[in-house]
Amino acid sequence: MNNMIELAKQQVKETVMNALGRLVAEGKIEAVPLPAFNVERPADVSHGDFSCNAAMASAKALKNNPRAIGQMIADAVERGCRHIMVGLGGSATTDAGTGMLQALGWRFIDAHGNELEGCGLTLAKIHTIIAPPDINTLRGVRFTAMCDVDNPLYGPRGAAHVFAPQKGADARQVELLDAGLRHFVKVCQVTSPDSNSRQEMPRQDMADKAGDGAAGGLGFAMRRFLGAGTVSGIDAVLDIAGFDTALQGAALVITGEGRLDDQTLAGKAPAGILRRARRAGVPVAAIGGTTDPAAKQRLLEAGFATVTAATPADLPLAQALQANVAAANLRAATAKQLADFWARMYG
Repeated sequence: MNNMIELAKQQVKETVMNALGRLVAEGKIEAVPLPAFNVERPADVSHGDFSCNAAMASAKALKNNPRAIGQMIADAVERGCRHIMVGLGGSATTDAGTGMLQALGWRFIDAHGNELEGCGLTLAKIHTIIAPPDINTLRGVRFTAMCDVDNPLYGPRGAAHVFAPQKGADARQVELLDAGLRHFVKVCQVTSPDSNSRQEMPRQDMADKAGDGAAGGLGFAMRRFLGAGTVSGIDAVLDIAGFDTALQGAALVITGEGRLDDQTLAGKAPAGILRRARRAGVPVAAIGGTTDPAAKQRLLEAGFATVTAATPADLPLAQALQANVAAANLRAATAKQLADFWARMYG
């Protein structure tokens, strides 16, 4: 058994490194030394997809930074976009959106007059916030933040305590980040988001609104500095896709994700699809690459008609990762879902 586990780990590592190599060859990422990493059981499975920090480490090595979203916004504005929707999540940082803001022209100055790089480690040093000179260009744009978490910016349920450990932060770093977030809000409280003047922040603009902690605090920055409204991410995507229209006349909806567990019901796509479909009276079947047995009953009680794992529990990981095997498993799981559904409905 140990030999099989080690073989599976090695195959995972090779798959990741080969994928990164292809991206370099295709010119999609910069050719820099990639980090070494280990494949091991996560210390806390509740961290879900973020239990694996290989992507985080690779992003750091590739010099990716939180300014990227700001650069994309600036490019979109320059191209004439007047309504920009930003999906909040997977930021790999806890910087309260300062990286994005810096890319849009905001400047963060310490007590000695030095300009700071917008990142989590510098939040506690910010003394003055200087708005961009062309702020009116952004004021002509409507921003919408798509968010499916309700975490505030700081505190026990805030960005640092809930999401930073998923990104590799230890207990000491979590406390430093949370303190930085709190300090940043204090500076924001007396700084107008539109100018460099001192202006008391109204109570309703404090950082305890649901969604402020999303994407490492990007939700707060978008609301406070860009005037963004917040909508459910999955609802926005379903609206854009015309999901309600597609539901008309449907007998069954089949949805799924990599792993079906308790996090599925915490704002993830299958939960949003379930909510919409139930409203239309259409049953929903869920397929996961794997399914947490402890959560299956709760998923059924939440309203899913059936809950099925595509991957057999006794299938070795190395074999399950093979594309042809995964495709066959998915087809088999879908067929089982349909058979179970029709048997219950018409049997």
